[in-house]
Amino acid sequence: MKRTRKVQIAVGVLGVAAAAVGFALIGNPVKAQAADAALFAMEKGAAVRAVANEAGIRWETNVNKAWYDNFIATNQGAEIVSFGTLVTGADNVITDGAVDVTKLTMETKAATEAKDLPCKVTPDFSKTSTFTYYASIVYTEKDMEGWTTEEKQKAYAAELVARSYVQYTLNGETKYAYATAEDSARCMRAVALAACEDTGEDVLTTDEKAIVDDYFGDPAQTAVDFGGYYEMVAPETVTGEYAVAYNGPKKVGEIEAGTLAIDDGLTLGDNYTLTLFAADGSYAKTTSFQYVTQTLDYKNFKSVMQPATATTVTGYYVLTTDVDVKGSTAWTATATLAGTLDGNNHKFTGLNVARLNGLFKNVENATIKNLAIIDVTLTDKSAVIVWQTNSNVTLDNVYISLGAQTFGECTDNYKSKSSEMGITNAGTIGIGYDWDQYKSGVVSESSGTVTVKNSVIYMPEFLSKANGFVAGYMWNPNTTINVDNCTFIGGNGRVAGYRYNQGTQNVTNTTITDAVTAHKTYKTTWGEMQQAAYETNHPYLELNNTNIASKLPTLTTEIAVLTEDIDGAASGINTRTRSKTTFTGVFDGQGKTIDNLQSNNWDRGMLLCGYLRGSAKNVVIKCNWTVNYDGGVIADEINGGYVENVYVEQSVETTTTDPQKIGAIAHKLTAGSMKNVVAYTVASNKDSVSGLFGKWNGNGNKYIVMENCYYITPNEAVSYVGVGTSNMTLENIAKQETFFGIQGFKGENAKDQFDAAVNAEDGTVKLNDMLKGWIYPAAN
Repeated sequence: MKRTRKVQIAVGVLGVAAAAVGFALIGNPVKAQAADAALFAMEKGAAVRAVANEAGIRWETNVNKAWYDNFIATNQGAEIVSFGTLVTGADNVITDGAVDVTKLTMETKAATEAKDLPCKVTPDFSKTSTFTYYASIVYTEKDMEGWTTEEKQKAYAAELVARSYVQYTLNGETKYAYATAEDSARCMRAVALAACEDTGEDVLTTDEKAIVDDYFGDPAQTAVDFGGYYEMVAPETVTGEYAVAYNGPKKVGEIEAGTLAIDDGLTLGDNYTLTLFAADGSYAKTTSFQYVTQTLDYKNFKSVMQPATATTVTGYYVLTTDVDVKGSTAWTATATLAGTLDGNNHKFTGLNVARLNGLFKNVENATIKNLAIIDVTLTDKSAVIVWQTNSNVTLDNVYISLGAQTFGECTDNYKSKSSEMGITNAGTIGIGYDWDQYKSGVVSESSGTVTVKNSVIYMPEFLSKANGFVAGYMWNPNTTINVDNCTFIGGNGRVAGYRYNQGTQNVTNTTITDAVTAHKTYKTTWGEMQQAAYETNHPYLELNNTNIASKLPTLTTEIAVLTEDIDGAASGINTRTRSKTTFTGVFDGQGKTIDNLQSNNWDRGMLLCGYLRGSAKNVVIKCNWTVNYDGGVIADEINGGYVENVYVEQSVETTTTDPQKIGAIAHKLTAGSMKNVVAYTVASNKDSVSGLFGKWNGNGNKYIVMENCYYITPNEAVSYVGVGTSNMTLENIAKQETFFGIQGFKGENAKDQFDAAVNAEDGTVKLNDMLKGWIYPAAN
């Protein structure tokens, strides 16, 4: 049924200025920008009337002379050319075809037919190259006399859509051509709100703002819970009824029972501030909003990102909780991510990646952002995000940490008897193509583009050349790795690890550093999520003579540093219960000395831990101990761990004749890597002590890489790798880029041999300044 009230229409006139008196122009939030090529276009959508006792809305249209000349040339014989604008309710469609305006209705306070607002000025393109005209709908005080507040609110809330046209007669037939108007639907109330919030040059004055405020009537707050992250069909229930949601001045959807049904105009993943109006036309509230495909919590993350059957996941997904998949079977990927996974700064933990897998089966121009992926376990031939892809993936504001594990080497089938390695038990050490331990931080094999920015990636330290922080193997010359504003911690310092990479690496504003330096220097520049994830994953701990005895047995994932030299007796570490734990963090002596370390009969690591799967570095350890059981100075067993810049000087009292029991670094070596390590061992039983390790505890496929490691002992029973032995020659090692080498000095004059080799100009012993200062303190 039509309402009886009428609407006074004021028709805008020709003008070349961007504004007309009394209207408050709005910037980009209400801009209905036409394509650049469209020279007959509605350029700025709408503005509001800001004059006392009047309320209105106005559209602007521009006509370019080039378009006009082409129009006339194309329509030869056209007569009575005139311009105008059609205005109607937003529910009506104004198409590019001829429109019978008498059949359109305008949903304002008074339901009248659509308004055809002709331009009364004829363009003169001899004086201007751009002709600008306006069309406006204005409510005057006289028109609104007797209206209630609610009636005014409904009128101001009416959404109108406009379309400018040129009318002409050709061969006796009336025809229309329509201006480009991508988005011209506006209501006065929402335009006014945008005007109040505009920070550009056209911001309203105080008086104008007071007039604009009238558009809202009484904007009383309604107590509701609506905001945050929503999908197209939101699961949340909202108390109260809402009719319309606006993004700036543009209606974007309707709300029913807490569900926001998006009409158009919003982009997946973008954040908006929506203005909500209740069904009675009153202002309800303004709320934050992110337009997403689906929200994910710990319950439905797996069903969406690891469906039962292979699926391509498109759209924009947001985590609303932390997700922990620990305890489940190894993650086998089934989803191809072709959209965006936004972690919303939540944590994803417990990921144990199966062989030939990553979190996703594949990626197709995918994005993962705002997510902490903590303590990932990589099985053989795997990576955190995807194992193999020929498409593109982007990581933005991500924290990734790889848990303790072994990393493979990629060398040419070197094998040697363990007795030649300074390890006394039988068996072989294989460091050939160790593909079973070939892993990477983000992507293992790629022929697409891998982009990582604003992110932090943590790996256990190791020496292997095969693995990289971002990618392992780039088999296609067109592969590109882009890294910007990132911090890489640990690892082996390689962005892409495989030595046959054929692609391009672009690394900018990026630091590759160690864990301690990251805590001290770079951490302050990270995002809050990255800092919190790193501190939780690897807490920073300073050790001194006062606290070291109590802290050592409890170490698990910490970045533990010595702040002073440690006296074993005075600090109490000689009488502490030896640790049987697994240590996956970093123990950094920072050049300090642990002296007077003593112990009697233990079966675990004397100093640090039972199982070293993290790092021990930059420390001098001087000890003497009595042992008839299995033991090692740093750990009982190294299984994936890393040792660097360590000098051990030990005196051993023992009655055992089993050299497998005792090692200068560890009792057992299962897998790991070492660099710049020297051990000097003197034992009461010359047949009792091995070299750096007591025994090799693995099979021929375990990963062992060593560089610049030496042991010295007067004990004749110790064996070692010698120049020219088997195929482990220094020439072959250098040729194949193999980081493998232990050199030993044994016999009564072992120390003299070592000193001579250090000082020889062409010697094989290469000591850095740190080791030299520890071994030869008087000379420094």
